[in-house]
Amino acid sequence: MKLKSLLVLILLWGLFSWRPAYAQSLESLEAPSVETSQKLAIVTHPCGKDVNDVLVLDHLMVARDGANALVRFANEHEIPTVILNGCNTYIPDELSTMKYYSESGELSFEFSAKEVYVAGGYFGWCLDKTVNDVLWQFSKMSQNRDPSMIFTIYMVADAIYQLDFLEEKSWVPSSYLLKDDLDRYDEEALRYWATGWVQLRAFYFGMPNFEINVDVYGQPAFHRAATSTPSHTLNIHFIDSSQLN
Repeated sequence: MKLKSLLVLILLWGLFSWRPAYAQSLESLEAPSVETSQKLAIVTHPCGKDVNDVLVLDHLMVARDGANALVRFANEHEIPTVILNGCNTYIPDELSTMKYYSESGELSFEFSAKEVYVAGGYFGWCLDKTVNDVLWQFSKMSQNRDPSMIFTIYMVADAIYQLDFLEEKSWVPSSYLLKDDLDRYDEEALRYWATGWVQLRAFYFGMPNFEINVDVYGQPAFHRAATSTPSHTLNIHFIDSSQLN
């Protein structure tokens, strides 16, 4: 088990520190033109293999269908979609997207959208970095504009993957959907999980004047009142792609 843990750590370090040959050309592209849009969809690393046909973390491509469903929804509703690219994407070319290189899920561009859809990526790393950068930009917006703003993040749970590091059959961790974890939680466990997940971020990004609400498939999982007025509101909805509307 110790040897396997070491191999997993080496794998993670390699995947998130290695820079593919085409990274420089992707980084030279202009930032996505999303400054004026009020809605935005971001899909982080939607891929199962890199350009050299080497397996990456979602090598089972469990998040593919959910990610494609979000991009199709965004296209139908004229919502700009940014693909944070780091490998060969499994988003069909016929769908309208803006591709931008992101090594670890970070956002190197600014946006003005107050409603953001998020998919793709490993929930514990690159997707986490994407969400953190979204929250950071929300926090900056809240300091410069209307004192009572509403910010919303839609987390598409069947388009986000987790990793099973305890799988003994292979040295490559198996990927599975975040939705699978959420479906296993009872009401109490869901509240406990949501509280731990959001409280740290609210503290880190300095959101004392935010009312924060989290729900999972419409079921309330966390609520925190703002500690000062006027206050902003942050709503985080964990949804299934079938609930996109």
